[in-house]
Amino acid sequence: MFWKTDNPVIRSMSFRLTIWYAFIYAIASVMVYSVAYWTIKADLNRRVDTEIIEDVEEFEDLYKEGIEEVKEEIEDESDEIEREFFRFLTLDFEPVLTTDMRHWEGIDELTPSLMNGLGDEAVIREIKIPSRRFHARIACKKISDGNVLQIGYSFEDELPHQNSWVNVGSGSFPS
Repeated sequence: MFWKTDNPVIRSMSFRLTIWYAFIYAIASVMVYSVAYWTIKADLNRRVDTEIIEDVEEFEDLYKEGIEEVKEEIEDESDEIEREFFRFLTLDFEPVLTTDMRHWEGIDELTPSLMNGLGDEAVIREIKIPSRRFHARIACKKISDGNVLQIGYSFEDELPHQNSWVNVGSGSFPS
């Protein structure tokens, strides 16, 4: 075995303590980084969920005023079209009103499972969309006329992008 060698360095107490301390440090580091990761992820989810719930309430109120009010709000929100989507669907998954969904390929295949168990409260789920690199949070809520409001939010803008540095003169700055 490793410890039963004739090498005096390996058999020394200081070598053994160094190995144990390195092992304990590695385990402690993994634990600390895991706790930090899950804490940050939970905080990000909470923040996104709050934003989505506010959007659900806003769109639900606008929908009660009329479809034209919703169309105007969707046009105002169109600058964030890659990061978010808004749509109203029938219970048969037919769109009543929707934003441009070309950046959300694959969501239609996931929609039936997202709409299971809908009630008066919005149901928020985290999903992985095949056409996107990062996960998304999707809220679904059955509204008063029986249609379903669905809002999606992608985490892509929340995380730093690779290759987001540009060279300007002699220095580099984030883009």
